Amino acid sequence: MVAVEEGLANLRDKPVLIAWGALDFCFTKAFMERWKTFFPEATVDCMEDCGHYVLEDGGPALHQRIRAFLAAK
Repeated sequence: MVAVEEGLANLRDKPVLIAWGALDFCFTKAFMERWKTFFPEATVDCMEDCGHYVLEDGGPALHQRIRAFLAAK
């Protein structure tokens, strides 16, 4: 895990979308804040009605947000 964390610096200048489920039972908002330190220029989308499985919980709304993010880059 340390090697993975150290490797995150290689992605620092890449466009990043952080889609976060605010209702996640495992990874709290404190974890999201930590990710923001690795990617300070990231677009952060904290989805208030989503949990741990944000890709499933977010459904079409998340799909639309991802498409908009990619289209803007």
